[in-house]
Amino acid sequence: MGFNTMNSLLKKMVERLSDSPVFLAYRLKQYALRTGKNWDAIASELSVSPDQLGRLALCRPPRSETKLFILDVHSIAEAIPMPVTVLANFLRQQDMLRSYDSDSTSQIAARDRDDHLE
Repeated sequence: MGFNTMNSLLKKMVERLSDSPVFLAYRLKQYALRTGKNWDAIASELSVSPDQLGRLALCRPPRSETKLFILDVHSIAEAIPMPVTVLANFLRQQDMLRSYDSDSTSQIAARDRDDHLE
C-alpha cells in the first residue's frame, strides 16, 4: 500500500490487518487498489498524517444503523483526530462502492445462470 512515511510498528500492524474486513485497514487497502493511490496520497486526501491514517486503519468500521454510524464516526474521528465530515464522507463512499461491486457481481452471476438455461 506504499506506507513510506509511517512508523514501522504501526506499518506492520496495518499490513497484518489489511486482509481482514473487520478493520478499516481492509477498506483502506481496497480503496488504494481501486484508485491506485498510495498511503501518503490517501492520508493527504483525508487531511491526516500517515500515522493518523495508520491509527484509523486499526479501527473497526462504524456500525451501519444511522444513529450508531454517526456515534461511531464521531468517536473514531475524535480518537484519530480528524475531521468528522471527511471520515463520514469517505466511509459512506466506500460503503456505496462496496454495495455497487456486490450488485454487479450478483447481476453477472445471475446472467451466467440464465445463459445456461437457454
